[in-house]
Amino acid sequence: MQTAPTVCFVAPTHHSYKIYNTKLVLQNISPHFGSAVRAALSDGDRVYARLAGQVVNMHYYHIVKSWQVDDPQEGTQSILLKVGDAVLLAESSTLTLINVRDNEISSMDVGFDMIEVVHPETYINKVVVAGTKNLELWNFNSGRKIFSFTEVLFKGRENEIDLVITAVEASTVLDVIAVALSSGVILMLNLRTAQVIFELKQKTGVTAMSFSRSGRPILATGNSKGSIIFWELQEKRILGKLPHAHQGPITSMLFVPEDALVLSASSTDNCLKQWRYDEVEKEHFRMLRQRVGLSSPIISF
Repeated sequence: MQTAPTVCFVAPTHHSYKIYNTKLVLQNISPHFGSAVRAALSDGDRVYARLAGQVVNMHYYHIVKSWQVDDPQEGTQSILLKVGDAVLLAESSTLTLINVRDNEISSMDVGFDMIEVVHPETYINKVVVAGTKNLELWNFNSGRKIFSFTEVLFKGRENEIDLVITAVEASTVLDVIAVALSSGVILMLNLRTAQVIFELKQKTGVTAMSFSRSGRPILATGNSKGSIIFWELQEKRILGKLPHAHQGPITSMLFVPEDALVLSASSTDNCLKQWRYDEVEKEHFRMLRQRVGLSSPIISF
């Protein structure tokens, strides 16, 4: 019998992480660590976690490998991303590269505090790093900046609310990413041509995004008021809305690969919810499952 894919999310208050499958059935709970889990990501049957002073590679309950990494300042966001044999750790303006095969560690300073790091498909050794005022393409092997898209994004925008990036997500279309501004504008940016293809606009600022990977071009956006909007990208229209899906800002969203399921989480209500797209239903999206009353906030998938 084929098992459901797993998604890892972090419960840092309890110094651990939990692994759920796509039916939101709890699969595993990590050991109790001596420090808070600042970030985690799943990679098959392995989990990489950012702990105090180190990044660890976990296989079920066992630490397979660990790498010593200096701690950031208190309150700094930690982001983990796996690209090939590399694990990238973004904290403040420092992007640390861990080669899991030869255990080499290097770091680079991008010059601004990062809020997102995404890896566009087919971009070998390259990531897009975003700050609230910057968006750049970097080669993490050479430690060099390749291009800045900041001027392209903010060209012709004079309102201060239009000059703050709140979320970035790589799309399923080659060379294209979505960039959200605090005003509620969502820009579809072509990285190869450095041009904005089109833009969408919603009333409230976006805090999290995810693209459907089930074939239909759908973008799910979560906002600061806890609502979710689903966009049909070919027609550039709103496909459905879920007002007050959570009691506070949505911190994470994830479409399940090869399925019309989307997960959402908020650090305000400590809830993990699963929504399903159904063309037969009038509302299009309905809640399928939820896990409520979690003892600590979910900070990432």
